Amino acid sequence: MLILISLFSFSCTNQPPAIYKENSKINYKLNGVKIDHPNKEMMEWLLNNYEEEFIEQKENMGVLENQNLIKNIFSFQTKLSGVSLFLFFCNNEKDALTVGNTNFSSDENKQEFGTNGAVLFVVKGSDKYKVNSVMNYFAGEE
Repeated sequence: MLILISLFSFSCTNQPPAIYKENSKINYKLNGVKIDHPNKEMMEWLLNNYEEEFIEQKENMGVLENQNLIKNIFSFQTKLSGVSLFLFFCNNEKDALTVGNTNFSSDENKQEFGTNGAVLFVVKGSDKYKVNSVMNYFAGEE
């Protein structure tokens, strides 16, 4: 019995603690967004707490219509399923909707868009279920 307890104790000490696994996940801060933007903290929380980890991407969106309404753009991709997420920070929801309707209303690129406050989010991917999962999460829907 003593040997069994010793073996169990030894095997537990070789396991990384759960905190280590949590801390190995990237914790995003959206640098460049005004500190007083009404949706900055919420978007950071959503990025850092989704069921799948996001990896920041450097993707150029090219020239967009109504680009003057966009204050900041961030690009991410889910680590496992490869769903792309673009966050467009605007001054208000009306501006975010205008940018979305003029640039992302076509479904030809397997993309969808929505707004959460003054943030337009565009989600692209080949897995419709995963795209919908990210869409609903960032829209605040369950």
